[in-house]
Amino acid sequence: MMMPVYAQWVLDTTEDGLFSACKPFLSAAACDNVQPLPLAVCQAFGDTLAICSESIEEVGKRLFREPSPPPVVFPQASIGFSGNDSATALASTLGGQRFLCLAAALVTSVGPLDGAKAIRAMMQASKIHEGLATYIPTTRQLADILKSLDPRSVRCGFRDLMVKWEIVLRKEVFPHLSSSTAAPGSTSTQVANPKLKSSSPEQLARLKAALGELDKALGLEAPHGYNSTQAKLNPVRNLMLNGLPHSETIARIVGVLTQLAHSGNKLVFGVNIKAGAGAAWVLAFTQWCLGTKPALYVDDKRIFGSPDSLIRVTIPRSSSNTSIEVITHHRFESDSSPPQPAVKTTCYGMVSLETYGEWLRHEFGFADEYGRLLLPQLLQYAIPHIFSNTTCGEFGRLGQNSNLFENFEVSDPIDLYRPTALPDKSRLQDICYMITGEPQAFTICQDGQLFRDLPLFKHHVRLLKTGCQCDNCRGDEDFDSESEICAVDEFYLAFSSILADIFALSLFESRHELFIKPSRDRHNEDQENQLIQAISNVLRSRKQQIFEDEHLLQWARAMVGHDFDDEDRCLIITSGRGQVVYPSVYGSDRIERVGYLRLSNFCGVFRYEGDVYNVVSSPDDGASDISGHPGQLVYKGKQNIAILQPMNLYPNASFSWKIAAQDDGEIQADFLVRVQNSNFTATRSPSFFITALKDTLFYENCLHDSQSRLEEADRFTTNQPLWHEGVAGNDENPRVNIIAVDGSEGLRRFALADANGPVVLRRDACLRCCLDLCRRTSARRLIL
Repeated sequence: MMMPVYAQWVLDTTEDGLFSACKPFLSAAACDNVQPLPLAVCQAFGDTLAICSESIEEVGKRLFREPSPPPVVFPQASIGFSGNDSATALASTLGGQRFLCLAAALVTSVGPLDGAKAIRAMMQASKIHEGLATYIPTTRQLADILKSLDPRSVRCGFRDLMVKWEIVLRKEVFPHLSSSTAAPGSTSTQVANPKLKSSSPEQLARLKAALGELDKALGLEAPHGYNSTQAKLNPVRNLMLNGLPHSETIARIVGVLTQLAHSGNKLVFGVNIKAGAGAAWVLAFTQWCLGTKPALYVDDKRIFGSPDSLIRVTIPRSSSNTSIEVITHHRFESDSSPPQPAVKTTCYGMVSLETYGEWLRHEFGFADEYGRLLLPQLLQYAIPHIFSNTTCGEFGRLGQNSNLFENFEVSDPIDLYRPTALPDKSRLQDICYMITGEPQAFTICQDGQLFRDLPLFKHHVRLLKTGCQCDNCRGDEDFDSESEICAVDEFYLAFSSILADIFALSLFESRHELFIKPSRDRHNEDQENQLIQAISNVLRSRKQQIFEDEHLLQWARAMVGHDFDDEDRCLIITSGRGQVVYPSVYGSDRIERVGYLRLSNFCGVFRYEGDVYNVVSSPDDGASDISGHPGQLVYKGKQNIAILQPMNLYPNASFSWKIAAQDDGEIQADFLVRVQNSNFTATRSPSFFITALKDTLFYENCLHDSQSRLEEADRFTTNQPLWHEGVAGNDENPRVNIIAVDGSEGLRRFALADANGPVVLRRDACLRCCLDLCRRTSARRLIL
């Protein structure tokens, strides 16, 4: 439903008029560090915009749904949205609500800067009374406003709508396009659904006969669309899906939609938008503004929609047209804007987890009946296989199969104490279900069988090889290509990327508050390649692979749009795109063994002492710093205390965070220990704490009373100071260095950050069992 739209907007430029216009925005301007007058202009301009009531209502619900206040990692910090921000001020009037809808669509697609350019072009082109000197904000002022709206706008749903139209284009439009838009040698999007190029009916018949017996045994059907032009996605089709229009084109589209929506306007009889590029954006934006789907054509062939629709979007069948042209039909004539090419293919928006699952299935070719059957079965075997063949640090594992299966028989008793980066089975199953749409089970390959030897996988690889043109496969003998990428290698990489996504997504605690960047590209290519290569190597062989947990953290942050460099620092808290993320272990009351890399995620922005920050970090090479009273006097005499049961030798020591705002607009945070009635302090970088977890064994409980005493002091133990660099351990040194901080979770964190080697962390086990575990392993430090 479309509400009345005004043909012009007016802002009183007298002194009193400007003050009256700016007054409602003074608090919002101070909150978001923008100027009040441009905000007032945006609200006035909103009265002219053609935005349907459905979009206004949806944006109002999504942008202003306030979650419960989250816990805070350290004092004087908060997470959430301000009740006095620019979005709240704009939402107070219908014109402001309309502008919010336009701004949200632009900031979550073309981004703040290009969105600002488009809005300024709209303002300049709008019908303003010729005799009125109307103030128009600069591009920078408008970009600042859009940046302030971005954190809330992430949730608006426009990028989700674009993905839905991308899927429509793949399914309904691509089959009607000429083969020139699916040229060989381009990037494959249907890696799960191979194409048999140039295959004759006789060749296809022979292939089906050769694989028919295996098909029946596995209950599989051959994938659909072998000769479909969907098999390859060349740059032309990529522009249709991911291309974004020029700012002038956006202004032109908004202008003609506004003309259509004017009450009683009979001059415009229809609009035809020819979108050789940016088709998904154009289709989504017209539906966003008008509330109804436009009629969709491929040249003169109607795909769907009413032939009487006032809005028609036409996709050219040929690949020669990669521009966007807007044609307006009047009573006696038509006029068109000069065709404008798409300016970029990197979309700024985020989508919900459910939408991301749909996007991923279509992007990697698991969307048809065959792919939807194949993907869950591959995951069923792949995930346990990876868990069995990856290590992380001295003791860590990516995941443990004992967490996936009931009554799982553990062959190595040390596995009961090993930390795992990923959470438990239910979390992985939930993510798999959101990705595949099917309930997920897990099965271990038996008798040392490799993943690549599974009949299901071998069957699929044979199909891939039949359609592959690389020198190793050469499925089509008549096709000559020296640079063709091997379809099998490509599938390994694509499937490894899906697995990395599943592992990363399972880390997030609040999945329903999560918004994800639908992209194959990640911020750090080196870390991305190492992560994908490690997973791919496990799938190809039984050789153990070293898994770097910091690479998984970087992958997870990149998925939510937090592309921050972590080369010379440890990221503690990252904030951006309306989401705040940090490792849960920093804020929890207990250091967990299972899922030690879990991530807490919340909607909003991160504020410290009233200012907004995007990064809280600590130096990667930050050394321990001890100041004040000499350390040895603080614990003097405590080295010789006989430890017969769990105890705390430092009851007067307290743990906290040391926070310092930096000149570069970031915050540096360190662990801090103070001792009462002393000027003694010790600091340690939290980066050492998070990296120490993979080198830690967790003794959670034993059969004895956790407070049971030793009959006599263990002669081969040493009381290690809490803030002292640990003594290097080796097999020839049987002594166990005990850090006695029982009952203080904060001091445990500091001790782990200062451990400098393999550690046993006691939970509810007795001292004797913990000492025995140290001597059965390489750990020479015990934290009580």
